[in-house]
Amino acid sequence: MSTTADPITEMEAHEHVEDNPHDDFPTPLLLAQAICRRLAETVHEPLRIVEPSANDGVFLACARETWPGARLIAVELQPKYEAALRERADGVLIGDWLAFAQLIAERGGANLILGNPPYKPAEAHIRAALRALPPGGVLALLLRINFVAGIERALGLWQEFPPSDVHPIAQRPSFRKNKKGKRSSDMTEYGLYVWVHPQPGEPWPEHTRLHTKRSLVWRERGRRT
Repeated sequence: MSTTADPITEMEAHEHVEDNPHDDFPTPLLLAQAICRRLAETVHEPLRIVEPSANDGVFLACARETWPGARLIAVELQPKYEAALRERADGVLIGDWLAFAQLIAERGGANLILGNPPYKPAEAHIRAALRALPPGGVLALLLRINFVAGIERALGLWQEFPPSDVHPIAQRPSFRKNKKGKRSSDMTEYGLYVWVHPQPGEPWPEHTRLHTKRSLVWRERGRRT
């Protein structure tokens, strides 16, 4: 891990919050690896990577393999994940992402923010993350495909901040185990949504590219993991 001083990791701030497992759905390792491989096609040598709502930091573990020179920052609401995150990240911030995003923005932002945000406050997480990106920075999030729908987002978020790309996830992720101990999906299709912050004076993209010919295949057919 990097030993260089960093104004974000030096915060090491903690907020006392209650353990809240709501919307706590850890991303399968193989899917996180596939997402990082896809991002590496266009994201080269990011200096600072942040995973908000990091859980145990599976995206950071994959980011370490993909971009070994980057400084990795985890933000997680639940203190029970702190020990695991310290094994994977250069800095761990325990508390609310919506609060820490502003502090990260004030300290230079992050070149790459990636992860799997909680579903209900997903739009708030997106808006906070976009504010923490410098020009050219990338936000990449695992979201439901039907997140593109909805009149409020149609008239709001998608008008203000349309993603540059959406990569469909070819196989449904299995986030939890069922009563028999086997992985089971939530019967929902997912995609990798990618935003690239425009350079000063440039607009957000007019159109979003849907990569149907390159849907993200992340595990062998017939295998659940």
